[in-house]
Amino acid sequence: MFFRILNVFASHFDSTSISGYKNKFNFDKIIIVCDFNNIRDLFHHRYGTEVDFMGYIDKFYSTEVYHFDNKKAIIGIITKIFESVEPFSKGADINFIKQHYFHSRFLQDILSLLVTKRLLSLRNIIKIHGKKLEYHYEPIDFNERNKQIFRGVFRYQCN
Repeated sequence: MFFRILNVFASHFDSTSISGYKNKFNFDKIIIVCDFNNIRDLFHHRYGTEVDFMGYIDKFYSTEVYHFDNKKAIIGIITKIFESVEPFSKGADINFIKQHYFHSRFLQDILSLLVTKRLLSLRNIIKIHGKKLEYHYEPIDFNERNKQIFRGVFRYQCN
């Protein structure tokens, strides 16, 4: 669908219309906002990886593509989102959970890395804003010398 929209605009800008305007829409400039990487991936999925995407997309812009990057802003609000989260647990010490997961920046650093690698988006992070996170832990026993480690899991409740 996106490629069809681009082609409609391109066809109306290529020739002067009957009315004498440069294009059918009488627009001087058109700004199209999209996820460039996503469009490239869609293009390669549809036409194959051997087809030149830049050769196709170059005809749709006159100067250059502006690449908007909000990773720093997202990483900047991760701490604020974590401050809004209310952890609770049946049987675990809440202060221990806050100290080891929230105040030690353990989870924030992991989320920041995922944002940097484009594996986590702002939309995903905002889902936990103001939520109650239930922390559940259970021991995992080893047969060798009766050693134990604990596995902890966070789940958030939908309001």
